[in-house]
Amino acid sequence: MSLTYNPSSNNLLEIFITCFIMGITLTISIITLLLGTSSLSNKYIWLVIYSLLLHGFFILEFINSSLYQYNSVTSKSFLIYGNKGNKQFWYLQLLTIWEYLLLRLGKLNVIVKYFPNIGNWSWSWWWWTILQIFGLLISLLGLFIRHLAMKTCGLSFNHYLITPGPSPSKNQYENKLITHGIYKYVRHPSYLGFWLYCIGIQLMLLNIGNLTLTIYILNWFFRIRIEYEENQLINKYGDKYINYQQTTKRKILIPLI
Repeated sequence: MSLTYNPSSNNLLEIFITCFIMGITLTISIITLLLGTSSLSNKYIWLVIYSLLLHGFFILEFINSSLYQYNSVTSKSFLIYGNKGNKQFWYLQLLTIWEYLLLRLGKLNVIVKYFPNIGNWSWSWWWWTILQIFGLLISLLGLFIRHLAMKTCGLSFNHYLITPGPSPSKNQYENKLITHGIYKYVRHPSYLGFWLYCIGIQLMLLNIGNLTLTIYILNWFFRIRIEYEENQLINKYGDKYINYQQTTKRKILIPLI
């Protein structure tokens, strides 16, 4: 199989439409940030920043794929739709917005009971803002780590798991075991980046409920996925991957995974 990008393998019109729609929504978010929100004390400014982070994730996924996985990039590489888990991802985003808005309106009595001042911008405003900025930085760090992972892995990176059987995935036998760069310190940096990105968003929005739910779901998902993936990697690379496991003990730097 050729390692060069084949334009005929993708619907370029689909890619254009996706970029066009994202360009419109991104422009609206930027204009809202510049004109509609004048300071961090505006309780809805963080929802606009959340929108920018969401756009940033989708754009970076496609850019990274087109630059470093150019032989397997598709119109679905934005990870907006057409991939396993997209539906669950969007459910979580709806819950994220729902909790943020209801909390600011004082409608989430359970959370307000235990965190009575979380929606009160006049109480210790700087403490909440520092926590939100910390969450934003964590999310940006996650995006950077994921970018670094995709860049370092190059053509060996794939959004899909290696599957056993006589019909290998498109990129399966072009993969090489990557043990340098960020992979020298953690075996699954792309998962670590996504975890930090998602957790950082919930911290930034002060979504206590979704923070708990996101940690539970992602830890459960990555624990199962990593166990399966590492078994497949051992089957493929044998002692080479076992030695890599022994020299790089940290799977993902996340508790309970």
